[in-house]
Amino acid sequence: MNRIIASFVPFMPKPLVGRIGRRYAAGEEIEDAIRVVEGLAGEGCLATVGMLGEFATDEGYTNESLAEYKRALDALEKQGLKDYRVAVKLTDLGLTLDRELCRTNLEEIQLYAKERGRFLEVDMEESPFVSATLGMVLDMHERHGNTGAVVQAYLRRTLEDVQRLVEAGILVRLVKGPTSGWKVSRLSV
Repeated sequence: MNRIIASFVPFMPKPLVGRIGRRYAAGEEIEDAIRVVEGLAGEGCLATVGMLGEFATDEGYTNESLAEYKRALDALEKQGLKDYRVAVKLTDLGLTLDRELCRTNLEEIQLYAKERGRFLEVDMEESPFVSATLGMVLDMHERHGNTGAVVQAYLRRTLEDVQRLVEAGILVRLVKGPTSGWKVSRLSV
């Protein structure tokens, strides 16, 4: 049902989509996400900031996504915000194009986040990408630390995946399902 509803979103009037999506998305610009992160920090909450959208169509798209993630980290740091994490989507970084391209991009943004003292979460996407995503999360965590996973609760395999991640010392954020602007998730501290 979620997929059917989501397929109609491009045909809905933007104001309606905005009203419905306000609960799930901070806005269309990083400045919107910063405003939400500041508000959540004022409430004592940790926020996770992620860019909505996915499925790079070419290497140029992955480069733009990588630059946008870096711009977000820089903008959040410039504001002096401390209570946040950044989440990336591997299909934004090239998973559907070339796994090595994706791995290279993931490592670049992970190291960029680590240099700034930030924790990086890897968003889980559709079920065909679960194994590749978990493999990259485990690899990056082993090599660099500061890597967590976002896991979707509705998948049949989730319990085993969470156990595997936790045993490897990886922090897991459990979400109810996939999302597609900028989003900010609220985590109580």
